[in-house]
Amino acid sequence: MDTGIIQSSIDSCLEFESVDTSKIINVFILDTKDRCKDDIDYYRSFLNVDELEKSKRFGFEEDKISYIASHALLRFVLSRYLNQAPRTLEFIIGKFGKPDLHPRHNSSLKFNLSHTQGLVGCAVVLSGKLIGFDVDKKDEKFLDIIERFSKDEIHRLNNLNRKNKIKFTSKLWSLKESYLKAIGVGLTWPLNSFSVKYIKNEFHIFTHSQKLHPNLKWKLYSLDIDEYVCAIAVQKSNSPYQLNVVKCS
Repeated sequence: MDTGIIQSSIDSCLEFESVDTSKIINVFILDTKDRCKDDIDYYRSFLNVDELEKSKRFGFEEDKISYIASHALLRFVLSRYLNQAPRTLEFIIGKFGKPDLHPRHNSSLKFNLSHTQGLVGCAVVLSGKLIGFDVDKKDEKFLDIIERFSKDEIHRLNNLNRKNKIKFTSKLWSLKESYLKAIGVGLTWPLNSFSVKYIKNEFHIFTHSQKLHPNLKWKLYSLDIDEYVCAIAVQKSNSPYQLNVVKCS
C-alpha cells in the first residue's frame, strides 16, 4: 500500500498528468476545532439553499459546524475534480441517505463523507467503484456497543487490555461503518451480520448474509490521525490503489 500524508493544497493533490487516476483514492481531512465565525461564514458560501436551511435546524452549535464544514469541504473538493462551481453541484440521495453525483455530471467519480467531534473528511475515487468513509474519535464510549458486533469480534476484543480494547473497538466500528456506507445501507443493517478480520497484514470482510453483496471484493484501510481513526472501504480494482491523505487548512 502506498500511503502519503500530504500537507500541500488540494489543487496540488489533484495534479493528474501522467497518472492513472482510477487507481488513486484521495482522502481530505479538515480540523474544525476552534474555527472562528469568519471560517464558518466562508464554509456557508459553498452550500446550496437546502443545505443552508438544514444547517439551521441543528440544536447544538458543534453539530451545526460539523455539518456545514463537511458539506463545504465535499463541494469544494468535488468542484476541483469536475471544474465546476461548488454551489452548482447536484446530488441524488439513496434509499438510506447515501449521496451520489447527479447523472447530469456524467462522471465515474464516487465519494463518501463523514464527520465527528472536531474533524470532518471525505474520500474520493475516480474508478467508479463503491466507496465508504468514516471518521471517529477514539473513545471509551465504543465499549458500550461491543455486544452489537459478531461473536468472533467480541471474543477478540474481550481478550485485550482496556487501552487496546478502546483503540481497536473504535477502529473496528469505523471499518464496519465504512463498509456499510460503501454498500449504501448505513447503520440500518446489523453490525453482527458481517465480520472484519485482520489477516496477513490486511483487513478483510466476511459477510453472513447474501444481502450484503457477498460477491464483491473489498479493500479496507484504517488510519490513525492524532486522536482520531479513519476508515475507507472501497470495491477492489484489478490493480492496487494508491491512498493519499490531504490535511486541509
